[in-house]
Amino acid sequence: MVDKQGAAPFSGLSARTARGAGLPESIWSSYPLFGGGEITSIAMDPTNSQTVYVGTRVAGVFKTTNGGQSWQPARNDLTFYPIRSLRVSPQDPKTLYAGTDFDGIWKSIDGGDNWFKSSSGLDDGLIVFQLVINPLNPSTLYAGLAGGVGLVVGDIYESKDGGASWEKRNSGIPHYEGSAYTVGIISLAIDPTDPLLLYAGTTYDGAFESADGGGNWIAINNNLPVLSGIYLESVNALAVDTHHSNRLGAIIDGQYYAYLNNQWQLTSKNHFYNGGIDRDFLYFHPTDPLAIYSSGSTFSKSADGGPNWTRYLGWGALTYSGTVGEIVFPPSSPNTIYAATSPASDYFGGVYKSADQGQTWALASQGITATTIRSVAIDPQNSKFMYAGTGEGFFWGTKDGGITWSRGYYVSDQKHYEFGFEVTDIVVDPLNSKTIYIASDEGVYKSVDQGQTFTVMTDRKVDWPDCMAISPGASGAIYLGDLFGNGVVFKSSDGGLTWVQKTQGLPPNHVASLAIDPNQPQTVWAGTSWGGIAKSIDGGDNWAVKGLTQKGEVDAIAVRPDNSKVIFAGIGSLVGNSLYRSIDSGDSWQMKLSNIGTVYRIVFDPRNPDWLYAATEGSGVLQSRDGGATWTDYSAGLFYPMLYSLAISRDTAPILVGGTYGSGLYWTSPPAPSALPTLEPGTLANGATYIAGGLVPGSWAQVKGTNLSTTTRLWAASDFTGLGSSLPTNLSGVQVNVNHQPAALYYISPTQVSFQVAAGVTGTASVEVVANGVASNFVTAAAATNSPGIFPIILGSTNYATAVFLDGKIAADPSNGPAFRKAVPGDTVQLFATGLVPSPAGTVVSTTLLSGVTVTIGTVTIPASGAALVAVGEFQINFTVPQSFASMPPGLYPISISINGVTSPASINSSPPGPLVIPIQH
Repeated sequence: MVDKQGAAPFSGLSARTARGAGLPESIWSSYPLFGGGEITSIAMDPTNSQTVYVGTRVAGVFKTTNGGQSWQPARNDLTFYPIRSLRVSPQDPKTLYAGTDFDGIWKSIDGGDNWFKSSSGLDDGLIVFQLVINPLNPSTLYAGLAGGVGLVVGDIYESKDGGASWEKRNSGIPHYEGSAYTVGIISLAIDPTDPLLLYAGTTYDGAFESADGGGNWIAINNNLPVLSGIYLESVNALAVDTHHSNRLGAIIDGQYYAYLNNQWQLTSKNHFYNGGIDRDFLYFHPTDPLAIYSSGSTFSKSADGGPNWTRYLGWGALTYSGTVGEIVFPPSSPNTIYAATSPASDYFGGVYKSADQGQTWALASQGITATTIRSVAIDPQNSKFMYAGTGEGFFWGTKDGGITWSRGYYVSDQKHYEFGFEVTDIVVDPLNSKTIYIASDEGVYKSVDQGQTFTVMTDRKVDWPDCMAISPGASGAIYLGDLFGNGVVFKSSDGGLTWVQKTQGLPPNHVASLAIDPNQPQTVWAGTSWGGIAKSIDGGDNWAVKGLTQKGEVDAIAVRPDNSKVIFAGIGSLVGNSLYRSIDSGDSWQMKLSNIGTVYRIVFDPRNPDWLYAATEGSGVLQSRDGGATWTDYSAGLFYPMLYSLAISRDTAPILVGGTYGSGLYWTSPPAPSALPTLEPGTLANGATYIAGGLVPGSWAQVKGTNLSTTTRLWAASDFTGLGSSLPTNLSGVQVNVNHQPAALYYISPTQVSFQVAAGVTGTASVEVVANGVASNFVTAAAATNSPGIFPIILGSTNYATAVFLDGKIAADPSNGPAFRKAVPGDTVQLFATGLVPSPAGTVVSTTLLSGVTVTIGTVTIPASGAALVAVGEFQINFTVPQSFASMPPGLYPISISINGVTSPASINSSPPGPLVIPIQH
């Protein structure tokens, strides 16, 4: 049922991926860490105020079902572009819409568990600033788009089919294509009592009203303030005042305006200026006609209908959280408010919650991993001690391998402080791991208690420390590069108390990366911005440029630990990002990768330096197993493939830790470099029944073991490039040989490989897996001419046959979701199976009819109305549910198929083993 590109022709379901066993697992896992980051949008379940959703900058959507006590990701298949607006259907709380920056609108119909794009008719080059839903007809939505790529002008769009398609609705709104000053719609409001009445706020064209559901718009700009005598002020927020007829509220030029008697009136006396950062939000209290909430860079409240305002959260407020964006509160209990905030200097961002109309707030973000991790380090003597520095100036440490984390501070005047705007680097003293150094935009800090407290180094000759390296030798020398220190490396030989400038021979460019040769601690490498890479062999006193000039900024350097002649350099450049290797101490360089995004870190596996990893800005993590000659993707499990930092522990079974831009801290346990692929006897099985043996040429089979692959994935369209009608026999360096013939591969993982039995196999099938050139042991199983097996869909502990009705529904208990229903007498059913008869192997197939197939349901056997080979290794068997079941009890009936006297197994070797069934009712 899977075609050459892996697409499934029935209801978007592939029998091979829906079976519930052996599916790809994540390589990388996220540390729960500390909760927080940049929250860009927020929405609440209208039927359950304990369920709240938040959108993030690049970490997707998170969900709480317990009022913010804990959060879980809700982002399967969701884009990693910023979620600018998030809305829940007022009548179906399982339906959500997410408006993004530059990637349109996405939709979920299962409470955020899974997402799909819903943007037909929209321009992806725009930002979806606002989404509003018709409260009486939630299949009608409006989207306000603005400020996109290339000065594309935004507009208002309407969908009448739940987001499936969109049409522009801008009649009456000026549209100056290419103007830098009219970039679209930034606020949108709908009258809840008259959903045909809409209001829109623009960047420089004022406010507009539509009385016909967006068909036509008229300007409502009387008395609107004018910017620079030319353009109208931005209407950053709009809200309908449901307490007063025909009254509209707005935030304009940072102040609260009311629209009364066909003109705008400045109402506020002291509203805090929010505008200019992004956008503002305005909310009227559902029961108190004098209470108004406003959010933007702060959360403010007016208790007298708008003249006077008090700040409670954000800049200048009693509770300073960072920048406050959108808020939500249940109309039935408006005292409880959730606020989406973003990091600012010394403040972490995240979700804040108030139970008293915003007068007091508490952080409620546990489980949200939307933080930018700028730097990571692992204690070389005890890997349970790890450290992370954020892009907001926070330092976090763990003593238990990442289970719990605590913040570190520097102390001044008996007060605790963070570390400026960002922690750019962290190094641990290799000779005394209690000593840690931090580089930040505000200087260098030192801890002697494993990161619990820090002191500021007194000698501040550097403006913005950007990178550090510490010598593994007895001298303990520390080297530092400064973002604004052109042509200089700073060196301290007294634990950071004093710093000496080292400039001799360095190019006049700022130093962006540093590395010390672990074998020769006096040898130091410095990567510069467009000045190449420089080498010192005397502890920094003298330098010599060793190439890579005018290539870009050398942001990462790594020296091979067992061979000082081998050096890697990662280059960041607007004209091309690349990774270079030198095998002659920098005398010459060879490009090994290009167009991969900036390489920020390169680390070697301590067990075998032929294995190394690179953290990139756009390609996630890359892995090499041959000393850097070739590289493969190693990013499965990372939500957003942009990494700033990477570290590996020195354990016998090391962990790899990566810090991302905006989606938190991740870890993985790389496989042992020299581990041999090993197949487990008795696991060479039919790909549908999982029962050993019965390998029919052209059918799908599987085998299990260990170290079979370093990645987990299915075949993809790119695997077919240049193959014509052939199927791929190599996925990410993994191959399968059946009786020494290469077999087509569908799925690989470290513990299981799914493949197609090669043509012409008879008697005994002997199988080996070759992983990156290393062959496994052989396992054997009996070949067969007929070994039918129905593909299962395993839901919970029930093995349902992959049976599809003509209406596209799947035969399973409907409690599993809307895609499922039970069979009834007279239903036409399509079964999908493998192994009925030998079929072409290693090539795309054409439909081939088959006869003599019967279907048995319970004790009733009927001939198939049709059977055919319909896809690679997959047969479709059509039958009609007999009317005799109308007089039988409803329930789960065992189902099997037979051909040439061979019947498919009544039970399959699932986990746990169980019968294969079809649900029937009447």
